[in-house]
Amino acid sequence: MRDIHLDDEVVAIAGDWHGNTTHIEQIIRAIRATDARVKTIFQLGDFWPDAHILPVVDRICDRYGIEAIYVTLGNHEPWGKIAPQMREWLGAVPVSRHVHLLQRPQWLFVRNRVFLSLGGAVSVDQEWRTPGETWWPDEAVTPAMAAEAIMGDPIHIMLTHDMVDGSGIEALDAILRDNPYGFPAGPLRASAEHRALITSVWDAVRPALLFHGHMHVPAIGPVKDERQVYSLGCDGQPMNAVLLNVDDLTVTVVANDAHPSP
Repeated sequence: MRDIHLDDEVVAIAGDWHGNTTHIEQIIRAIRATDARVKTIFQLGDFWPDAHILPVVDRICDRYGIEAIYVTLGNHEPWGKIAPQMREWLGAVPVSRHVHLLQRPQWLFVRNRVFLSLGGAVSVDQEWRTPGETWWPDEAVTPAMAAEAIMGDPIHIMLTHDMVDGSGIEALDAILRDNPYGFPAGPLRASAEHRALITSVWDAVRPALLFHGHMHVPAIGPVKDERQVYSLGCDGQPMNAVLLNVDDLTVTVVANDAHPSP
């Protein structure tokens, strides 16, 4: 697999965007206003890269000086089109001038740090969606992908769409415990199995930092056994983006006028 090598001092990491181009422009403008050195964004899925969204995102990147957006894919993506591209392409798939879809797994080397991207999740609302139109089984990480992910270099930062068990974030644990939206039992079981698979990779590679989206819960976990989890908010929420200093691994929450940080 073709690796990605970058020399950025500071990168941005963003949660779910759901094809919301108004929000995408707001958050990219806020990222650049926070630190003009940022030229690369790692986006954590539910991006929805289709022919209507991508040209707009390219124009926004041109406007604000962003060179590349690398997408750790989510569950709510057009997998019917994406999955064949992923199978045919070696390494990240360029779907526009600035947007690249990361393989599962994908390693990225940024200065002296190694990033592991492992996108995907189970749609707990899949029983309310239409197979082949709004839901595809390809959304989920497979055991083979997970096994491959633990065979690479020592990892400093892990990028996922799905959350992991044991992050120490009570708001996430409460959602899993209470099921406030009444999702059906079958998909919830499948989601728990998928989460356990992602967690097994997290426990095997033991990165200092893990960033994920999916849950729409902006929160920062405690440091546990020298590891920490950042759960990023989605479009319409605070903490949709953070900046990561690659050298010292400090994290800064990006605030913008529309969605101030907590």
